[in-house]
Amino acid sequence: MKNLLLLFWALTFTVIITAQNNYYVATTGSDDNDGSLDYPWETIEYGIDQLLAGNTLNIMSGTYNEKLYVNVSGSNSNFITIRNYNSDEVIIDGSNIPDATPVIEIEDQSFLIIEGLVITNNEMEDAQGILINNN
Repeated sequence: MKNLLLLFWALTFTVIITAQNNYYVATTGSDDNDGSLDYPWETIEYGIDQLLAGNTLNIMSGTYNEKLYVNVSGSNSNFITIRNYNSDEVIIDGSNIPDATPVIEIEDQSFLIIEGLVITNNEMEDAQGILINNN
């Protein structure tokens, strides 16, 4: 029983130590990847959907034609950060977004940091870059 308990503790400790806090997106990635620097995801939305409190999504240089729904929250002590990687130029292109919807939509989510992203080409009547509802 003692050996079984030690094995359980060792496995739990290993999982905690290897838990990833930084994830990556690149135009050359794949959403089948693990989101690591060497194997980034391809779409920002997929990356956002994987985040937990305290995680950072690093987006590598490129133009991304996506509408983003931020449906995750951080916590008071563990913000979620969505940012450009190493000062890369990250462009979120809204030219294919229908019906004057926002490029980035956040509803009922809290404790988020979004930095270093350029939103462009959402050029229609009542177009919006980032829409934040409720929180």
